[in-house]
Amino acid sequence: MEINVSETPERWVILKSHNNRYKVFGTWSGGYLDGDRWRLNSGIKKVEQDEDFYYFIGFSGSCYKCHKKRYGTATSFGLSILNKITEQGNGKLKLIEDVDDWGNVIHDVICCGYFEKLLQNFRWFSIQTEEGEKLCMPYILTENEKIRVNNCPVCGKEVRSVEIKPELLSHCITTSRCQENDY
Repeated sequence: MEINVSETPERWVILKSHNNRYKVFGTWSGGYLDGDRWRLNSGIKKVEQDEDFYYFIGFSGSCYKCHKKRYGTATSFGLSILNKITEQGNGKLKLIEDVDDWGNVIHDVICCGYFEKLLQNFRWFSIQTEEGEKLCMPYILTENEKIRVNNCPVCGKEVRSVEIKPELLSHCITTSRCQENDY
């Protein structure tokens, strides 16, 4: 597994935001010449793992390499910063208890996260694959034409070929909104 690691926290915890996004909060204890430090990543886009480590890939492209047995904060300074972040967030960020497998909790995110929030705002058309599977795809309707949504309107990432989890679609579209050959 070839991963470009940008941070390896001494200790780490996961914070969950009000919109079901996750972030890594990493802490390091300092020495004689340098103080304790902490970092909060941009948000977890993807989780990979090996026998000893999780690799949390963030939206910014950073990768936090976190030892599976080092969940927690490294110092009282790190804990005080964590408490400030959660208190000042007014419930928008919450500390999550450690779990056996973060890969089963944090699922890959399509892009910046806003595309999934916008799903109910699109119109949908469907096609049938050669295997008989029905695929629903988003488009927007202008005065004169239907425009296929190929990129996230917020971050610009290509979303044309991504697979959207059925549970996400079921919350925002119904069969009647995904018309056969409606495009």
